[in-house]
Amino acid sequence: MLAPAVLALVWKRSFDAEIVDRLLIPGSLFVSTFRGITNINTTDGATRWSYPLKEEELGARLAVTTDRVFATVDNGPLVALDLKSGKRLFTLPHSGPATPLAAADGTLVYSPAPGKVSSVALETRKANWTTSLPDEEILTVGPIPLQEGYFVGGKKGFVGILSKKDGKPIWAGNMGGKVEGAVISAERVFAVTSNGYLVALSRSTGTAVWIGDVGNSVVGTPVLLDERVVLSSPGGFAISFGSELGPTLWRASLNRDQDYGISPALAQGDEVILMQRNRMLRVGATGNVEEVARFDQTASRFAPARIGDDFVLFASHAAFRVRLKTATSGYNAGSWRATTSFSPLEAPSRVLSAMLPERLGRR
Repeated sequence: MLAPAVLALVWKRSFDAEIVDRLLIPGSLFVSTFRGITNINTTDGATRWSYPLKEEELGARLAVTTDRVFATVDNGPLVALDLKSGKRLFTLPHSGPATPLAAADGTLVYSPAPGKVSSVALETRKANWTTSLPDEEILTVGPIPLQEGYFVGGKKGFVGILSKKDGKPIWAGNMGGKVEGAVISAERVFAVTSNGYLVALSRSTGTAVWIGDVGNSVVGTPVLLDERVVLSSPGGFAISFGSELGPTLWRASLNRDQDYGISPALAQGDEVILMQRNRMLRVGATGNVEEVARFDQTASRFAPARIGDDFVLFASHAAFRVRLKTATSGYNAGSWRATTSFSPLEAPSRVLSAMLPERLGRR
């Protein structure tokens, strides 16, 4: 029997605490754990600098600009670090859990406290605006910068686009469950929830265009490939939905011998790459699934990332740079077909009603 293709290790970085967030830019991988933030040289895996967190500061969410790293620290402030040295430059007010943030065009947008979102001018460090979200909502998705504003989603189901000018909602609504991820096209916002739905919203009005029943929770952020939304589920599935019409195009079962340990997907051309425990899988446009290679360790914590032809993989306490080593005889690790269906999905009316856009404060 031919040996399978393998993912050869280039370097490995182990951490003494669980990974909370990671961010890859050319030359550097930033990793946030419960103990601190580390800047790793992607060439050799060496540490450029580390920024320690206090015992009560349990991790941070990250954003970067050309010269700074920003982090909302759990039970701590927002910190701005020099990208090259890791030196702390300044802090901004922040309380509560570490939540996602965005830094672009001289502006930092983040949640300084539950139920609040602020836009801060980086040059002056003064707030352009601060807006309130209902029920002390905690951000789980976004702020995602758009031309018209910032998309945000929350733990209690809030979704909306906030105006760049004053932070007021262009539209807002509630998903009926925790917002786990979102991907945005020219006309649609595709958001996934912890209660197992993929919802296509009108980007201009927030109206629910269609709802797809995933049948399970969703891992990470879906990916958008032309006219398809592809997502992965911890039940061992990759699922494709038509981005305009909403019916299921196909559902690919990935659990040939296991139904757990599946990562979010990485978009690559007209296919997606994901990890299921130690297996790298390629899912094509029609739902055909191929096992690309195997790794000698479980690495399905986050979606794979790319450095040229190499991949960066993540376990709960480690990051790996790996290189695909194919067999000289053209070994195919295995492939199989997806189950296809073209029937529109229907969600309970209570979920549909929960998805209708509403103005903040309206009950």
